[in-house]
Amino acid sequence: MASTSAARRTRRDAKTIRVENRLAGADANPYLIVAATLAADVAGIIERAEPAPEVTGNGYAQGGGGPDYARSMPEAIDRLRRSQFARDWLGERFIEGFTATRQSQYDAFRTKVPDTELQRFFDLG
Repeated sequence: MASTSAARRTRRDAKTIRVENRLAGADANPYLIVAATLAADVAGIIERAEPAPEVTGNGYAQGGGGPDYARSMPEAIDRLRRSQFARDWLGERFIEGFTATRQSQYDAFRTKVPDTELQRFFDLG
């Protein structure tokens, strides 16, 4: 599986198989990533979900068919808030608290004007 995939299975022999979660960013909570990944894995096993076909080569060049990821923080917060899967596997209380803190962080971020913008417009004046 290519390094351009969200998950990569490595295998040298039957005893050394591992799966790498390559989607999470450096700013992600590692404990939440592990919990969500394990929840998805266990749910997939319980539901006998068929995995997507293996990607070989450059996954970016193959286009189409992949998941539709949120394109903004508000969209990600809304999707998590409405996700029944997340509520079932991570808990109502966690989802409510986590999304509330993320919304608060986003709202605080939106009120801050970046220094580069301030400088740009001060230079025009």
